[in-house]
Amino acid sequence: MSKLILIMLVIGAAIWLYRRHTQSSPAQRPASRRPASGRETTMVRCDACGVFVPESETRRDGEHRICQRHV
Repeated sequence: MSKLILIMLVIGAAIWLYRRHTQSSPAQRPASRRPASGRETTMVRCDACGVFVPESETRRDGEHRICQRHV
């Protein structure tokens, strides 16, 4: 019985070491992908409802930004 436990421990340690060795480090991982359009979108908060929406979908009302839902 003790031999079986020892063998299982050795196999478990070997699997753990293999997985640890084969995982890529954060420096080797590819950078996160950009949005499909290739450019980033600035998100702003609608002053009427508080929801964040893309800046291109807002309207300025004086100093306030409001989403198209509140126009």
